[in-house]
Amino acid sequence: MKNIFIVFLILISLAVNAQKDTTYFFGVNGKIVSGDKYEQKKEVGYLAGEKIIVKTYLFNGNHDKLVKAEEFKEVGDNVYQIKFKGVDSKGTIIRKYFPVGDSVFRFTDSMNDKIITTGFTKTKIPFIYHGMVAEYYDNGNKMSESVYNNNELVSDKNWKEDGTETYSNVFYSVDEVPRFLTGVDFMNQHIIKAFKNAQIDITKINGKMVLGFVVTKEGNIGSVKLIKGLNEKLDLIALNAINSLLGEWVPATLNDKPVNYFQLFPISFSYTDPKLDYLEFDGSTLNW
Repeated sequence: MKNIFIVFLILISLAVNAQKDTTYFFGVNGKIVSGDKYEQKKEVGYLAGEKIIVKTYLFNGNHDKLVKAEEFKEVGDNVYQIKFKGVDSKGTIIRKYFPVGDSVFRFTDSMNDKIITTGFTKTKIPFIYHGMVAEYYDNGNKMSESVYNNNELVSDKNWKEDGTETYSNVFYSVDEVPRFLTGVDFMNQHIIKAFKNAQIDITKINGKMVLGFVVTKEGNIGSVKLIKGLNEKLDLIALNAINSLLGEWVPATLNDKPVNYFQLFPISFSYTDPKLDYLEFDGSTLNW
């Protein structure tokens, strides 16, 4: 019996290790690259118990920063339960794959029994987008519709939650990020002034909010929205402050052409050191 048990353990070990741990590297705009120069990497690890762990890192110029971890478990034929935890989010997704030929899969992601993403990918884990990918709001309205070619974003359309169309062809990773020529200090002081005018003592605020907006290829800003808030009053003050910001922007460029770019603007408050952090590219909402 002991010898049979040992053989059984060896067979399990061989089965688990049949799929090798792999690292995938992605460059500007999701382009698949080598490990010499990358913006994002995904480490895929195969564990006992048929679990797969995917860790996503962003490279900030000095080191890799872990921004998301996912645990995949197959719960049916081409159906996976995915538990994820990101910088500002966590939850569980049910993902279904449907083979469509030519090594391409159609997939559907659901969360809390609501479809959140559908599209096409060349691989199951991790995604290599190829074709149309659509995202949806909780009310079922379409949030975005993007076209990918071997994981590179080609074009997109975007809508507000009420169905109103907003900027199209917005990119999240570019060769050169936009620059605010009027100065980051001016931007910070403008937002601090907005809180003071509302008679808010920022030294008594503790936490972090994240705003997002589009810097257009013409050098304007629009589609300001809240990514992560603190409370309704503070969120509204910050949103109004960005909407009223005046100044000149140099647009982002991709392949030597100006493009629309989604810019993140985190605001961090602490009792001892109230400050506003301006990030050019750190933890942006990526679509791959």
